[in-house]
Amino acid sequence: MDFESLIAFNTITFIAGDLNAKHRNWNCARANNLGNQLNNFATHAKMRIIAPDHPTCYTRFRESVIDLAIIRNFNYTTTAECLVELGSDHLPVRFDVETGTNPSFYDNKKFTPNWKKYQEYLLFAESPRGGGGRKRKLKRK
Repeated sequence: MDFESLIAFNTITFIAGDLNAKHRNWNCARANNLGNQLNNFATHAKMRIIAPDHPTCYTRFRESVIDLAIIRNFNYTTTAECLVELGSDHLPVRFDVETGTNPSFYDNKKFTPNWKKYQEYLLFAESPRGGGGRKRKLKRK
């Protein structure tokens, strides 16, 4: 796992993404090899896995929680929640971190993602392999 390199030089670690790791400890029906490796690594490295209670990925065969975070020495209460946004097989996950700050102080600066604009950006963005900003088709299942 490349996580070893990331945590070797960072005391406080927060890594989140589509890890494609399935395990019963984070509400998957079955574990896969990546899930077993991640669970063992997290246990040995004294890390916590933060995952939503509901599936983050839906396929025609099954649903699973593969979008999650792995944290170490992060001393804030952290929760994960699936958002019913975008028209994709993956649901976005919001991680809420309780920092103890007064939320009313930041209410006028609240950030709400514009998922529609982000989806359009993905459709028209430059391909990493070149090829210009051609519109790409979204695959829907």
